[in-house]
Parts: sequence; C-alpha cells; structure tokens
Amino acid sequence: MTCHLGRGSIPLTCSVLQALLFIACARHRAATPDCMATPVQVLPSIQFEEPTTPGTITAMLLDAHRGKPIQNGIILIVGSSPTLGAMSDSTGRAMLQRVPIGRHVLQSRALGYAIREDTLTVDSTAGRALVVQLRSIGGVMC
Repeated sequence: MTCHLGRGSIPLTCSVLQALLFIACARHRAATPDCMATPVQVLPSIQFEEPTTPGTITAMLLDAHRGKPIQNGIILIVGSSPTLGAMSDSTGRAMLQRVPIGRHVLQSRALGYAIREDTLTVDSTAGRALVVQLRSIGGVMC
C-alpha cells in the first residue's frame, strides 16, 4: 500500500509519510504556540491506494526432459479480458505486459506438450520472472 499526498507527488510508504507529517506538525506547533494542529488532523487528507499500475511477467519455457528452450509456446492469463497472451521466441522467452496487479492463473502450452497452469501474484511494477518446464506428451520430443 502506498500513500499519495496531492497531485504529482512521489509515492511513499505510509509509515515514512506519517513520520514526515508528524515532524512537520511538531515544528509548526513550536513556531506557532497557539496552533491546534495535530498529526491526527492532518492524516485524513492522505489518500490510501492499492497499486494499480500493471506489471510484467517474463517466462522462460523449457522442455522438462531435455532442458532446452521451447519456441512458439504460448503463455496467457486465464480469464483475462481482453486475453493477455504472448508467444515464446527462439530462446523460449515470452513476455506479458500490462498484467493487472493481483493473483492470476498463468497457462503455458506448446504443441506436443501437456498444458500447465500456475497460480502467481503480480504485486509490483517490477515484474515477475519465472521458468516454466513443460512435459512432452507421449515421450521425448526431438
């Protein structure tokens, strides 16, 4: 959770912002003895928000048996609307951008491999990186 104070302000952790407000209020009271302001009166102007900026998921798709990258595999967020999905490149890397903050089911699939679903949480704009190993169907893929 972050706190925002006014337009264009820099998000700070709530505890840091509360400490700054407490210090500013104490200094103001010292300069103006008849001031009745207290941190409690200042805090209601703080707006508490859950992060809403989307994050990024980067997945490396690998063959579970051989450990080699899987090209043209697909990762997608189950139930997203519009569908959030990406295809892996020749190195097995696929990137989903603009993933909403929260808990999601990531489905990974590729031709000749069993579908895999993993639950993950995107909790910051820093993104998530993960390795997804897919098992071949009917034996080893060549």
